[in-house]
Amino acid sequence: MKSAAYLFIALLSLVPAIAAAAPNADPAAADAVEIWDQRASARQAKPVKITDTTRVTALVALIRSAPEDWKRGSFTSPAGELRFVFLKSKEVVSVIGLGHGFLVRGGGGNWESKSISWQLEATLRKVYEDKGPNHTAEPASLNRGGSS
Repeated sequence: MKSAAYLFIALLSLVPAIAAAAPNADPAAADAVEIWDQRASARQAKPVKITDTTRVTALVALIRSAPEDWKRGSFTSPAGELRFVFLKSKEVVSVIGLGHGFLVRGGGGNWESKSISWQLEATLRKVYEDKGPNHTAEPASLNRGGSS
């Protein structure tokens, strides 16, 4: 039982690393989105996966509606609390984090952020919280390399 718990923790620790290594491509090419809750209190939470292309397109439009430009950061990027992983045929296209009053994309030494309104933040959080018929809360694969 202990080894299973250690394996789970090890796999969970890969989520931020996968997100940090993801490209900063345009999320508009995505056909699905996984939304991961990255708060420590939600370590065992499963991602919400959106596969309805109309909802994926609407989510991209919401993120693009933030009026500020992306600004390059330095040192360590803020993680945010929710991580939107945009996928095209199960390959990561783009990763965007949502924190209190900001969006962040990229990772390591190559990241950008922008300030957002509290209204946009609340709307983006609602996408995660609304687990309606167009969402699933099934476990998503952590293997982003394309081969199984």
